[in-house]
Amino acid sequence: MRTLLDAHVRTHTPEEAARSAAPGPERLVPLLLGAARDVSQERYRDLLHALRVAGFTT
Repeated sequence: MRTLLDAHVRTHTPEEAARSAAPGPERLVPLLLGAARDVSQERYRDLLHALRVAGFTT
């Protein structure tokens, strides 16, 4: 699963990745942020911002 999340945050925009959290934000937001952090600090910050804009507080 972690490999899929890593690929997802690498190949999609932060906004697209944030939208993918909608089915289960309580579970998916932490997983997406962890994957983004493994990619880079910049990707993590971009995804965090996109999640906040999408209404998912962390």
